Amino acid sequence: MQAALQEANDKIKTCQEEVVNMQESHNHKLQSEEKLSRELAMARDKLTNELEIAREHGQLHEATASKIQQLFPETYKIADDVPRSSLHVDLSQFGLPSEEHIHFYPSFISSSDHQKRIPNWVIQKLNLSDFLEENMVGNRKHSHFTGKVEHIPTEFQADNKDYLGSGWSRGHMVPAGDTRRSQEALDATFHLNSNIVPQHFHNNMHFWYRLEVFVKDTLTKQFSDVYVISGPAFLPTEFEKPVEQPEPESPPPPPPPAPSSPSEDGKEVTVARRPYYYPRKPRKWVKYQVIGDNNVAVPTHLFKIVLVHPRLQSSPSSSAPDTNVDKEAPEFYVGAFLIPNEKIPRDHDLVDYEVPLEQIEKHTGLRFFPKLDRHNMKRVGSLCQRTICNLMTEDQLDIWNLSRRIEWAKNQAEVNKVLAEIERKGIEME
Repeated sequence: MQAALQEANDKIKTCQEEVVNMQESHNHKLQSEEKLSRELAMARDKLTNELEIAREHGQLHEATASKIQQLFPETYKIADDVPRSSLHVDLSQFGLPSEEHIHFYPSFISSSDHQKRIPNWVIQKLNLSDFLEENMVGNRKHSHFTGKVEHIPTEFQADNKDYLGSGWSRGHMVPAGDTRRSQEALDATFHLNSNIVPQHFHNNMHFWYRLEVFVKDTLTKQFSDVYVISGPAFLPTEFEKPVEQPEPESPPPPPPPAPSSPSEDGKEVTVARRPYYYPRKPRKWVKYQVIGDNNVAVPTHLFKIVLVHPRLQSSPSSSAPDTNVDKEAPEFYVGAFLIPNEKIPRDHDLVDYEVPLEQIEKHTGLRFFPKLDRHNMKRVGSLCQRTICNLMTEDQLDIWNLSRRIEWAKNQAEVNKVLAEIERKGIEME
């Protein structure tokens, strides 16, 4: 009996020791997790400080970008809420238009409007090297429109079904063809909330596309750095003339007595009658359509703002400075264009839609390039006074699109169809 009792006590003691060991192990694990959490928080703070310094100096060390990629790989491949490359800091050097729901993608920065399910604005940078054959890696055939991304809350996401049968196309703000340095960068341009707006089909395929070609094919050959901000705008589109009160032929009758009501002490109190005023100014409304179950907003207008830096070299491949650069010329040139989201007549050109930058700011509530002294004409000049702001014609666009249609062809039958069209029109392809 005594032996059995001793054995039971030994087992109890052993169990108690195991419990103590488990508690110590658990506490050690918690301490390790807390230590790791503190180290990660310290790393985030350190990186944040480095990013702030980089923003101030207009550069971001590649080592910092590498650290961010190593520490936060789960967000690096989609989008992040902090800059994660030297490009992002470069795009932010003049200040961003707003601070609402900003996401940093591989080749652009975007601000999303959760209510309207479209971007507020997107900003990108272009130069000639983006369109060299060896840098055009991404393939559009592997990209797909989607609204299901982790960084946009589910309840605010747009969906492809919203556009289906709506009569509106999915219009890119950052063109897909501008971001072919990687498949990842190309895929990001197909995110609905961050880069797509409902756009008139003809506008998307013609005038807006001709504007995109002007930026990437003409301006990149004339200027070393081309910064582009694009986005939607909602302007008043319906007006009502003011109601004119007719002049009375005879003096108007005296107004009826003002109504009265009893006060607390039983005496009547006269209530002053509010006079009625006929409106003397036209009434205006900002009205826009929404599409799909998610009520994606259709903008009344689209804007594109271009900031360029004069080329400092005689050619993209030359390292010798251009001695013909006018030292008295402005440091930057800005062009602002506000285009109705509708079919644009064939005979209209880009200058027909050039507006002061302040006009777009007034309509959108955004502030473009806030860190740039735009009113100092010694530093900022007019783009369309520096270069000819003419778009290619519709016929030239047709020829330009042929090679693109061949590239997008899904099978040999579609390729043959394009080749037959080239032969029928007698077009000589280079």
